[in-house]
Amino acid sequence: MYYYLNAEKKPTGPHSLAELGTMMQQGELTPATLVAAVGDSSWQPLGNVLMDGSVAAAGQMPPVPGSVPQQGTVACPACTQEMEITAAGMPGNCPHCAAVLHAQQGSLWANFRLAFSRYATFRGRATRKEYWGFALFYALIFFGLLVGCIITMCYLAAAGACRWGTALSSIGGLYAALVLVFLMPMLGAQVRRLHDVGWSGWWIAGSMGLSILGGVLGGQYSSVWDLATNPVWSYTEQSPQVEQRAMELAAANELDWGSLDARMAAKYRENALAQERLDVMQDYSARQAGITAEMMTGTMVSMVGSIISLLAFVLTLLDSQRGRNKYGDSAKYPLG
Repeated sequence: MYYYLNAEKKPTGPHSLAELGTMMQQGELTPATLVAAVGDSSWQPLGNVLMDGSVAAAGQMPPVPGSVPQQGTVACPACTQEMEITAAGMPGNCPHCAAVLHAQQGSLWANFRLAFSRYATFRGRATRKEYWGFALFYALIFFGLLVGCIITMCYLAAAGACRWGTALSSIGGLYAALVLVFLMPMLGAQVRRLHDVGWSGWWIAGSMGLSILGGVLGGQYSSVWDLATNPVWSYTEQSPQVEQRAMELAAANELDWGSLDARMAAKYRENALAQERLDVMQDYSARQAGITAEMMTGTMVSMVGSIISLLAFVLTLLDSQRGRNKYGDSAKYPLG
């Protein structure tokens, strides 16, 4: 009597050798279908068994190929002590130090909180759910706050409730604060996600390094800095520079500045302030439009960094490696 493995790798039977031969003739089985005699210790192709025609003595079914034990031990990444686990997965917390191990069965928000609690942790592994749970709420919080700030400050500046320089400073300050808050947990989550699929986290560092180097070589960072810190954004209609330009505009129209009424003078000051800011933007655009060897080099270096970033993005979509790899135990498939 024989067992055979079906398409789901589940043992079926037992069946007689004649029954297996008939099933093969009917197309239900193939010569490559694995079979094992009751009491045998190994599986072999049905074709070999039919050619041999031998039948083993009665006994127990052999172990199914690829089967895994139902329990085992893994090391806690926090305290390194061994813990007993089952094929269902790791516990949510370490029984020794109570460290949070994973939130694989939890909500995306629970995984976001887990990833954020591992603020600057670059060792260990992170499941897809942990990484993408963090990425989702990171994007919602980061861009939600930033877009809200941009809309609010631009509205206030346009309505005259604050200076444009104040608006730009507020937007830049919020952006910098959000980057400082989320940079380390985001990098940690990316590195651990790559570890989970067996890749080194240094790919992330390489991508960031090349992108930053490209910006430095191409001059983009210095240009943006010059634009953001240009004093014209702090000018008002009462600034001496604006007053001087307003007088020049009036003189160009053959008007005596001292004889203008308050309403007309205010109009010239408003136009002068707009011209000052327009000149700054035109100068910035002209510098950006000039294609230089440095900009080309920076662009090429940045493109290499972008290609590596795309590779890292694809890797974050892969499922966890089963069992243990060189970065630690799998929270999703701890026993393989």
